[in-house]
Amino acid sequence: MKGRDQVKRNHGRDKTGNRKWLLILTLVMVTLMIRSTQALIDFPKGVFTSPLKIPLLLAGNFGEIRNNHFHAGIDIKTMSQEGQPVSSIADGYVSRINISSRGYGKCLYITHPNGYTSVYAHLREFNGDVATYVKNKQYELESFEMDITLSEDEVPVSGGQVVAYSGNTGSSAGPHLHFEIRETYTEFPVNPLLFGYDIRDDISPVISSFKVYPIGPSSFVDGRNDSKRFGLYGSRGNYSAGTVRAHGDIGIAIETRDVMNNTSNTQGIFSIELRIDEEKIFYHDLDRFGFHETRYINSLVDYHEKMHTGRVLQKCFIDPNNRLSTYKDVVNRGVFRITDDTVHKAEIIVKDVAGNTSRLSFDILDPGPPPAQNEASLEAPVTAVFPYQKVNTFTSEGITLEMPVNCIYDTLRFVYNAGPPVPGAWSVTHEIHRTDVPVHTPYQLRLLASDLPERLHEKALIAMVNDQGYRNYQGGTFANDWITCQVRTFGSFAVLVDETPPGISAINIYNGKNMKGTPWIRMRISDNLSGIQSYRGTIDDQWILMEYDQKTHTLAHMFEEELAEGEHEFKLVVTDNRNNTKDFTAKFTR
Repeated sequence: MKGRDQVKRNHGRDKTGNRKWLLILTLVMVTLMIRSTQALIDFPKGVFTSPLKIPLLLAGNFGEIRNNHFHAGIDIKTMSQEGQPVSSIADGYVSRINISSRGYGKCLYITHPNGYTSVYAHLREFNGDVATYVKNKQYELESFEMDITLSEDEVPVSGGQVVAYSGNTGSSAGPHLHFEIRETYTEFPVNPLLFGYDIRDDISPVISSFKVYPIGPSSFVDGRNDSKRFGLYGSRGNYSAGTVRAHGDIGIAIETRDVMNNTSNTQGIFSIELRIDEEKIFYHDLDRFGFHETRYINSLVDYHEKMHTGRVLQKCFIDPNNRLSTYKDVVNRGVFRITDDTVHKAEIIVKDVAGNTSRLSFDILDPGPPPAQNEASLEAPVTAVFPYQKVNTFTSEGITLEMPVNCIYDTLRFVYNAGPPVPGAWSVTHEIHRTDVPVHTPYQLRLLASDLPERLHEKALIAMVNDQGYRNYQGGTFANDWITCQVRTFGSFAVLVDETPPGISAINIYNGKNMKGTPWIRMRISDNLSGIQSYRGTIDDQWILMEYDQKTHTLAHMFEEELAEGEHEFKLVVTDNRNNTKDFTAKFTR
């Protein structure tokens, strides 16, 4: 009886376990279904108003491919001028203010009660209570640049309230409003066009070319173990190409862009899908992403092609260490095998966020592997092999480097050479692999400079160089004859020194000038190598607010109403990243 009861109890637990696993499986399936349709159901329509009172025309859209990152918002045209009123898209509160001479420039974050935060960037100036708060904070911190977070009760705003005026600050290339909607909790940017903004778009994406890649040494395209780009024919959403001859494991990339009504600017696409013989093996879309993963864009694109030709081809296959969350419904990383005499049908489906669709179709035929070649004679010399999933170190005369786990996107056949010194260098030129191979995370680089005089130790730095005079400051700390820094690219590096103070030139002030009818003091500053670290302007030894525009290298101070009439002394002190200092002084009357 005991054994029979035990069997019954076990049987009951088995049923319970089965129900538990069935419930888990059901939840997983529901989650996947929701994730696959979230672009249609997750984002509320009509709850946010427009940030501008003019028609919305885009100079750039969400997810566009930029250097080292995805575009995190939409760029709204402002009629080629600054000063358009910028309104909060809903009730909320100012949760963050960031002011920088680069990047987003003057930028405002407004958190809304429905779980989203709106972002307004490249602003010319803030308005009302926001402007008052910002100016008071700048004088409190004695800094133009700042990045502060605010509590819910400090600066509340209403939907439609004018909070700022559009501009061209930061790294903006022209007047416009950069606008984002982010999930407040995750800070993930979300495609603003999924919230129902009225922007006309009935034009299909354009497909310009595609490229086929042999994946591995036993794969071939047109008889060669090398990728090949193909042209195509067609328009208005329907494109075709001739038969591709390939053998082995194959990947595909596509050159595509989107266009919209009423604007000549090209945009990024929303989704790409690859089907082989009607089976979906790859899908990628851009409804949202995380800033922590944005640099994976260098693996999404054919980086080598981009660096050499400027063409942007988006891969429909995934490198081993590409961890983008935007990939969905992918089979075998998007890599497929062609090893039979069947004609295989390839179809790539490209969509924009409005649902306009373009299709590229072509056949793939396996002609069989080409005749065997002496592969050893074809391989380029290799210094070391770096697996992406391991810590990789390299040491040679005058150099050590250490790359952390997942620093690169695939196993790397690493190449190093030592070249002659460039003029002014205190080391040989260390040629570290190739600039057309991307690096994901920073790695440590140490270069020997044992001949450097002690007086120059604090002026030493590592720079990226070439023999045409290019010098790009990377940083560095000197200790025990070695200088160490973190770098995030391959290329040629050397030890240089920076003993030269920054440059200062006055635009509209000189000693003894009457500034009574002039609202601004304007200055221009520069540095020859390590870059500007800090600047400080004073009038009569009191700190003044000077706005720095890195694009034009200019500083500007608007006179305060409180400045008394009479003679005053203006002073500007500028310091570079190797603590070289320059100052400028001028007496003026007001």
